[in-house]
Amino acid sequence: MPAALLRRVVHERPEIRVIAAASLANTVGAGMLMPLSAIYFTGVVGLPVAQVALALGVASCAGMLAAVPLGHLGDRLGARNVLVGLLLGIGAIIACYLLVDSIWLYAPLVTAAQILDRGVAGVAAALIAEAVPGAAERTRARAHLRSVVYTGLAIGTGLSALVLALGDATAARIGIAADAATCVLAALLYLRLPARPPHPAGPRPSPWRAVRDLPYLGMIALFSVLGVVVTMTTFALPLWISADTAIPRVAIPAVFVANTAANMLAQVPVARRVGSRAAAVRAAVIAGAALAVACLLLAATAGTPPLAASALLAGAVAAMLTGSLCANNALFYLSTDLAPADAQGQYQGLVAAGTALAAMIGPGVLTALPLARGAAGWAVLAAVFAAAGIGVAATARAMRERRAT
Repeated sequence: MPAALLRRVVHERPEIRVIAAASLANTVGAGMLMPLSAIYFTGVVGLPVAQVALALGVASCAGMLAAVPLGHLGDRLGARNVLVGLLLGIGAIIACYLLVDSIWLYAPLVTAAQILDRGVAGVAAALIAEAVPGAAERTRARAHLRSVVYTGLAIGTGLSALVLALGDATAARIGIAADAATCVLAALLYLRLPARPPHPAGPRPSPWRAVRDLPYLGMIALFSVLGVVVTMTTFALPLWISADTAIPRVAIPAVFVANTAANMLAQVPVARRVGSRAAAVRAAVIAGAALAVACLLLAATAGTPPLAASALLAGAVAAMLTGSLCANNALFYLSTDLAPADAQGQYQGLVAAGTALAAMIGPGVLTALPLARGAAGWAVLAAVFAAAGIGVAATARAMRERRAT
């Protein structure tokens, strides 16, 4: 294994080393399957694109709704045990993708996979909260693991490009088998962690405690607004560059490379600066401001000569990366710091649901604003991002003051 990759997996805490190894295994498989799944189900199996898109949308909604109850299950049965079960379930479901011959089999399988996957996101975050004391240290651990995730996705995507030389059908089947196998491998790696006793429950523990915590719910909703930056990179920027600017099209893959590299390399350095509640609050405000600047720079690229527009795009990408990194680490800190210790699973499930919500609303918001209205749409989006950052800060301060009294 290359030395740079070893530095991303190895962590001073044994528990985080195990989680990093499991995350790397799982995301290599996911990275292989992501570019190939659409080719397989539409081009090889022959499912209509519209039906696949509808099934994915329904699956995303189901996953978002299931995240909190599955997190609650992790609180009651132990995060490690539930996480292992979820990963084994995902592996079995993905293996069944090879049997799909109609939308009636594809839709329930992809829905079940999304439900379990959202559960994995929340329960894994609760597992980190169990293993690492203190919000600052958890933030650094989660930043380290996020860089591992991007490393795994990059490796998996590279492997998918290699196997595509074997043909669409063979490559997709290899990707499906690899993703299923790596889910099982990740589950086995998690078994190396000690089984911690579940949190003691009251007489009638509610699986919806996090949802009823309205200030926390509001904070996560505001973070979901900031999370639309992910869709800006993957969805809006390629369309904006190709249709509304004179920027050379080679800039599109360059943006993806820069985004992946920054997330691999800069997560931990940024996390080191988010070591307190005050720092996390500042990071949220910076995130909103940076994303607002990115929107305004992108608006300025329209009608600008290629060289100047490319310079503006470079500034926008830098601002987007700054905003994304600050938002991620502010979320890592505040989401565990402001959650009750005995309900981290369901509270982190709510965070996972918020991430899914950002992915769901992103394409619609970006289509309705900048892609449809140009510079005016970018300006509105800039104001929304800035307000969301300020809103996170205000909500977090109010929550902390209320809980301190």
